[in-house]
Amino acid sequence: MIPSGIAIENPAVDLHDPANAAIFIAILVTPVSSLYLSWRFVPVITRAQEPYSIFEQVQRDGAHRTPLEGVSVFRISEAQQKSPMLYEVGVTFVLSGRKAGVFNNARFEYGPDQGLLVATPYPIACEAFCSPQAPLRGIHIRLDLAQLRTLLDEMDALPAQATAKADDLGVSTFPMTPQIRSALDRLAAILGEPSHCHMLGASLLREIFYWILHTQAGSNLRAFATRDTTSNRLMKAVEHINHHYAERIQIEDLAHLSGMSVSAFHRAFKKTVSDAPLQYIKKVRLTKAKALIVRHGESAGQAGLKVGYDSAAQFSREFKRFFGVSPRDASQLSYQDFE
Repeated sequence: MIPSGIAIENPAVDLHDPANAAIFIAILVTPVSSLYLSWRFVPVITRAQEPYSIFEQVQRDGAHRTPLEGVSVFRISEAQQKSPMLYEVGVTFVLSGRKAGVFNNARFEYGPDQGLLVATPYPIACEAFCSPQAPLRGIHIRLDLAQLRTLLDEMDALPAQATAKADDLGVSTFPMTPQIRSALDRLAAILGEPSHCHMLGASLLREIFYWILHTQAGSNLRAFATRDTTSNRLMKAVEHINHHYAERIQIEDLAHLSGMSVSAFHRAFKKTVSDAPLQYIKKVRLTKAKALIVRHGESAGQAGLKVGYDSAAQFSREFKRFFGVSPRDASQLSYQDFE
């Protein structure tokens, strides 16, 4: 029963929204004598309207670190045509706007109703749909392998629960379930306050990954973290490539790191990463070169040498084939890599 004196005059309020429901419950348990505000003065809270404080602080396009370790926010105000961008291991949520990408020759889209899991660092060809009046805003959370394993160990001690089955690819989308949405909203609301991040951040990240593990991307996330799975063994090779891309990398050494024969390594790498090892190495080098040129102002010649190219002509040729512009014109490319 609604206490007398509370006028529900805002029919637009959705009480299925956890934030609105929390406000309504707070009003119900407040003594009537202390209620001076009508319900009509309680704002309608929606994801599109709520200006989280962290985004009020971000006026410049690009990726920006937050006080919470491993969490970045990003803003894009100009529509971007399809161009490869390096995504590190983690999950990405778009709060407003929409992005589309191509992975393994398949197109995918994600926006406020989906999340993106990247279990393998990969240069994804993606585009952004937004405008200065309606910028794209989102949150990127880096995967912490140790914390994820701790969570999985605790979940394994609980009675078995059904989880959706996914494929073995290193990139996948998943639905924004009500549980994920609620936890993400609460995370976004504290990112502008270092003290809140310190006290609440870790538990909110844990909650988000707990619920992601119950989506169809959960099996990919579990495989990434579980020792001796093919995905986990391949990550040793992938991490080696991403740390030593400027050096001469032998496929035999990568296979040895993964504990596989060369032929088995080739098959597993292609299935999970969607590229052959040499092709993946080339893409990593080119995206690193793009970062040096666009973000750090390096010349095309310097960038090519720093990422492992001995031939300037070969570097220029492969850069243009991959990005659609020459290294000298790379400044026109967008830069949104999470590093």
